[in-house]
This record gives sequence, C-alpha cells and structure tokens, in this order.
Amino acid sequence: MRSLLFPLLVCCLSTAGRAQFAAAVTTAAMSTAATTVAYRPLPVFPGGEKGFTRFLQQQLEYPEVAREYGLEGTVVVAVEVRADGKTRVLGLVASSSEPLDRAALRAAAQLPRLLPALEGGRPVARQLHVPFRFRLR
Repeated sequence: MRSLLFPLLVCCLSTAGRAQFAAAVTTAAMSTAATTVAYRPLPVFPGGEKGFTRFLQQQLEYPEVAREYGLEGTVVVAVEVRADGKTRVLGLVASSSEPLDRAALRAAAQLPRLLPALEGGRPVARQLHVPFRFRLR
C-alpha cells in the first residue's frame, strides 16, 4: 500500500521554499510495504492536509462576539508534538484578539495524536507553530 503524508505546516513556509520543501517532504514521507521512512522533518496530521482541513471544520468555531464586531485575523499557536505523537499546547506565538485567541487555543487543545517527526528512523519531539486563520465571508 502506498500513501503520501503531507506536513502539517506546509502552508506556513515562505512561498519561495514551499514547493522545494513540499517535494522533499513528499519524497521523504512516502512509504511502501518494502521500505520504511527514516526521515520526516515535521510531524504529520493523520489524513494529511485534507484531514487537517476536516479537523478545522469540525473543531474551530468562529466566536459569535467576533462575528458581531467583524473581527478577523490569524492566531498562531505553539504546539509541542512529543516523540509518541501526543500534542501539548505551549501558548500563543501571535495574537489577534481575545475571542479569536481563545477559539484557536481551544481547537489546538483538541489536536489528535500526530505522526511524529523522524530522524534516523526514530521518532523525535518537535515544536510547531500552527496558524489559525479567521475570515468572515
């Protein structure tokens, strides 16, 4: 069985390095029955980017008070992914407004176990900065 795993934060990389990094991670994260992954620079969300999008749709709620006041913005949350894949919220890296910050922290606290980063075939802990974008339509 062949599967591609995409890094959780490809969207956070600079535009110039995004394609090059994505290609390297896709190659490094491919696995087949005959080979195992020895290097994965970032933890991976179960289900890849599509799984992360589904997670956000289910867990991230736009606060009513933020809607009423037309608040928009991006909140960046620091998350530790341990070698066993368990996540722990470390705090805010970038704040937007109090209602949006609370919603992002609440969603980050619900992150499931991730596939940990790998070095030399061994799981390692990593810290991620996860952006949560709030936009009104």
